[in-house]
Amino acid sequence: MKRRDFLNKSLQAGLWCAAAPVFAAGAASVENELVAAMVKGQHAEAALESGLGLLGGVERFVTRGKRVVIKPAIARNRFPEAGMTTHPSLVAQLVKRCYQAGAREVAVFDHTLDSWTKCYKNSGIERVVKDAGGRMVPANDLRYFEKVSNPQAQLLPSVLLHRSLLSADLFINMPVVTRHHRLGMAAAIANLTGCVWDRGVFSREGAERCLAELLYYCNPALTISDAWLLPENADNNLAGETHQTLLFSTRIVTADVMAAPLAGIDPRRVEHLRLAAALGFGKLEISSPQRVTVTL
Repeated sequence: MKRRDFLNKSLQAGLWCAAAPVFAAGAASVENELVAAMVKGQHAEAALESGLGLLGGVERFVTRGKRVVIKPAIARNRFPEAGMTTHPSLVAQLVKRCYQAGAREVAVFDHTLDSWTKCYKNSGIERVVKDAGGRMVPANDLRYFEKVSNPQAQLLPSVLLHRSLLSADLFINMPVVTRHHRLGMAAAIANLTGCVWDRGVFSREGAERCLAELLYYCNPALTISDAWLLPENADNNLAGETHQTLLFSTRIVTADVMAAPLAGIDPRRVEHLRLAAALGFGKLEISSPQRVTVTL
């Protein structure tokens, strides 16, 4: 069954409540505040709405006049059915909801690995973003980036960061969850590599540490991960039985902690995730878990 078919039916949701302060840009530190939710289902718009609702609604993050930047996974020239790019229906719905909440502007971008025009077009994201009133921003040229520094970073003392992030009031990360031959898993943190000009640094020595240090420069207020529950021993494609899953978190490390088991990986064995936690960007456990199932 094709991926698009899995985005058009019933919905179930799983919920975690973490008894710890929220660690995310733009979110207050409040005891016992909900920081993560998992939504399982087959209807993209209902799943997105449910997850946002569990975290307090889009209005918790978007207020009138804010400039919003959304970073989906668009690095590869693939059609949505391949499961390697964030599904366009999710991006379109989020852009619409941001405007409904009063956003001044919603910009969407990715520094792609393949031809950026083909990635933007064939992913389906460019068309739906424009239809929803958002703005697709190029990232194919050095002029779209600006140098920023952070003395806390050891291997990444400076980066060339996409200019849209520097002027944004709110940054939302929308990765896909996939298996990765070297990292083990590519999801929320790995998706941030499309925010900087030199993506090559993340394939060289110390890449895992560089991934973790990237959070010094672009730590999103909200992460919405487009994930697959893959059959055992299956490749990350459309073979076998699959179930659509969305992960929501105000902590990017928590988002990847939830994502790792979906890729068949212990999060404690994901080096860049372990390092991000060690740097203080989150924890490798979700404390005091509480599950709630909702069927729509």
